[in-house]
Amino acid sequence: MRATFENALAVRHQIRRLRSIDLYDPWVHAHRAADAHFLIIALWRLRMAAGVCASRLPEGSVEGLLAAFDNAVPETRAMRNVVMHYDNYLLENDKRLNVVATTGMKVKREDVESLHPSPDGLSWLGRNYTFDDIDAAAVALYQGLNQATGIQGWE
Repeated sequence: MRATFENALAVRHQIRRLRSIDLYDPWVHAHRAADAHFLIIALWRLRMAAGVCASRLPEGSVEGLLAAFDNAVPETRAMRNVVMHYDNYLLENDKRLNVVATTGMKVKREDVESLHPSPDGLSWLGRNYTFDDIDAAAVALYQGLNQATGIQGWE
């Protein structure tokens, strides 16, 4: 549960960073892109930690929570793969496993470079995500796991 707490909090922290606006920062887009990558990693780590919790709980007790999270933040695994195996996607080599949701074609260099974060959400790999929805999904997953385990934490 501690890992789910830390990663749910990391998701919220990255969203707060992505929502900040500094009109005097000439590198604001580059900073947002870096923070979007960190948000994707935090989302993936939260999903993995929740999966560990699920493996330790009675079967069927949290699968609905995981499915709801996956519905709210689709393509988390694909985004994580592109972030972590960045070189394969930039080189467009045969190690690329993921496809763009809207085209069904393997992710190409221009797809990797098309990440567009804003103060409200991000668009990438054929999907649009709002930070409100991402935050709500992360909190719901964490709080649902709290209830399933009986471990009290961040409410």
